[in-house]
Amino acid sequence: MLSSGQEMDVSVPCSGANEVQKRLGVFDDEGCLPLTPFERYLVRDSALAASLVIRVAMNFRGECHRELLTKAYRIAASRQPMFHATLTKASDVKWQVSECCLDLIWKEQIASAEGLADAVVTEIDLNKEPGLRTTVTPHDQGLFVTLDVQHACCDGQGARQLLAEWWGIYDQLVRQGDYQLKELQIEPLLERGVYRRPERSSVGFWEGLWNLFLTVRGRTVRLAAQGVAHTHRRPLERVLSVSQTASLREALKEQGFSINDLGVAASFVAYEDVFQKRGRGTRLTVVNPVDLRYPSDLKVAACNRVGLAYLRRAWKRSRDLKVVLKEVRGILEYVKRKYVGAEFLHGLAGLENNPKLYDWVIRNKFFTPTLQFTCLGDTTRAMRYRFQQTDGAVQVGMLFLDRISGIAPLAPGVPLSISACETSDRLSLTFHADGGFISVEEQSQFATRFMNLLMSVCD
Repeated sequence: MLSSGQEMDVSVPCSGANEVQKRLGVFDDEGCLPLTPFERYLVRDSALAASLVIRVAMNFRGECHRELLTKAYRIAASRQPMFHATLTKASDVKWQVSECCLDLIWKEQIASAEGLADAVVTEIDLNKEPGLRTTVTPHDQGLFVTLDVQHACCDGQGARQLLAEWWGIYDQLVRQGDYQLKELQIEPLLERGVYRRPERSSVGFWEGLWNLFLTVRGRTVRLAAQGVAHTHRRPLERVLSVSQTASLREALKEQGFSINDLGVAASFVAYEDVFQKRGRGTRLTVVNPVDLRYPSDLKVAACNRVGLAYLRRAWKRSRDLKVVLKEVRGILEYVKRKYVGAEFLHGLAGLENNPKLYDWVIRNKFFTPTLQFTCLGDTTRAMRYRFQQTDGAVQVGMLFLDRISGIAPLAPGVPLSISACETSDRLSLTFHADGGFISVEEQSQFATRFMNLLMSVCD
């Protein structure tokens, strides 16, 4: 539902890149930023780079002021230089930050938002367009918003920053006619490729082997292709009710686990339960992005730092969820304490000095897991002090957030990606499957088994 409201000035600066250059001079003479080792790893294979799109889908109820929503988006997007960047075509690929204004894509109004949440995620080619695309589709009850970000220019935290500032600014404009923001912090752009080191200056031989075991594939269980073209099928979404979400959170709090711990453990158990007759290999491998840095949503611009945990369990080991959950918790605590994901990224940087070895590692897909679980967290938490709550629902202006869904990328060779996304009172899960490995029936079976495992901790 749209409202034009009173006439007001909605013009805003298009980009924060000029401010970056004036204050720190972090750009080179051509106005470019260098890629970090992880960014180069992501964009090295053009097919991989085009497919790594993170989607956040939001459904709102209520009335919207279109001009103010557009203005708020432009302001928030202008403070994230990485979202304005495309890849240069030179042999030494860099980020070229554009001064062009990023704008909302408004679709025609539809009768209902039903079915939009699982729409196909389209690719973003960083050689031709910036890595941020945001679409608004009005419907009879409110708005449906999709925010797509290319993973090579955003680690997920940047998307959370953008959403928090966008809706925080919009709420202030509607209620007060003006807005206030924290000062733009540019320094994080200088540290995009800097990762914290382990607590100790050196790692022992056996501990080094253990870290290698955590970050290199080994004999990972793989699913054989089903003889059809690999396709990124529409994700399957399952949403817990308000009461189910509350019960799950309370049970996890009592037992000392997080949603991320439970999601990884359930991934192990459900995968073996559903695919035990088709698996080939000796160990299941789940890759789990973990937060190995200080929260970047306390700063502004997108830092694009990332941590990865590769967790393994022997195929046909105990499938008791409680046993698996304790193992997963122990490994993740170790990974975060020792910054194992950061060691993986330091290793990527070192490999760049040996191009032949680097190509061999990528060609042999040593970091291709059995599946991926991503916990996108609560996308409203970063600026929660600005968001009002009405009957448990987040309110911005006269819009009420019904729910948020998150869809993690599905990289080539990975048959299944599961993601969890929270709002103030609901948890949603999406199951993204590659049709070349997993049938529609198997995708549904896995989702059902996974959800049953989640709720079993409440018993």
